[in-house]
Amino acid sequence: MAEEQSRNNINQEYNTATTGLNLDSSVNQVKQGSLTYALNAAIENFDGNIVNYQNEMGNDLCVTFPKSYLLIGTHFINEKNKHIFFLVNPLTSMSQIGYMENNDCIYHVLVEAACLNFNVDHPIHKVVHKITNCTIELYWTDGLNPRRWLDINNIPYLLKPGSDLCNPEFTNELDCNQIKIQPNFSIPQLKVVDVRSGGELISGTYQFAIQYCDPVGNPYTSYYSVTNPTPIVDLTLATVNFNTPVSKSIVLDITDLDVTGQFQYYNIAVIKTIVAPDAILK
Repeated sequence: MAEEQSRNNINQEYNTATTGLNLDSSVNQVKQGSLTYALNAAIENFDGNIVNYQNEMGNDLCVTFPKSYLLIGTHFINEKNKHIFFLVNPLTSMSQIGYMENNDCIYHVLVEAACLNFNVDHPIHKVVHKITNCTIELYWTDGLNPRRWLDINNIPYLLKPGSDLCNPEFTNELDCNQIKIQPNFSIPQLKVVDVRSGGELISGTYQFAIQYCDPVGNPYTSYYSVTNPTPIVDLTLATVNFNTPVSKSIVLDITDLDVTGQFQYYNIAVIKTIVAPDAILK
């Protein structure tokens, strides 16, 4: 038995790369602690106390993107096990945002539009997501376009021309203005057009301003278009008390409201300047 082991040319003791790789020496010249070949090898033990080797896991083709589209960014939503992909076609300048769910290796197109303006020279390195009770929001930047975001469960589409804002009809084209963090929108204009009899105003001067808001009045923007002071007074009443009711009302004209669907509600602010009697005495 001992003679058979001595005749065996196979060395049962494997080396560990404690001194590194030796690619120049022949097998007989390699010392203990060196390796001559370690392709696709990975160190199994991470603390260095025991060094063993195992084969590195390979990759399998899972998702095939549309023809001529190139991947410029990815993001993984761990809570939903959803992979997000950002693609661009340099030949047609079309861009896509797609996804894969539960590692099913099926690519789904979320949105496709030229106005996304993705570019292979500006990859998307930073993407974050926010999960709410209703949806999932993506936020990203590429250093080329403005900072943008997307509600993946509520894609904003362009309104059809002439569509009624109270009963809007939409196209199948993505509205890239609405996915901007700071979108472009029309500044509304206010104008006092008339002062009429009838009302419960207090004598003084009045100004007005307007801002966009949500359905319950929470502001989305600053106040715009502050009007010039409008005096309200009863010329037939002679009194030192300026804080008196006057039976008048003010008519406003509002123009240039945003019609893209970005904002649908607004607040009107009233700035009153009422002079009290004690202020006059002082």
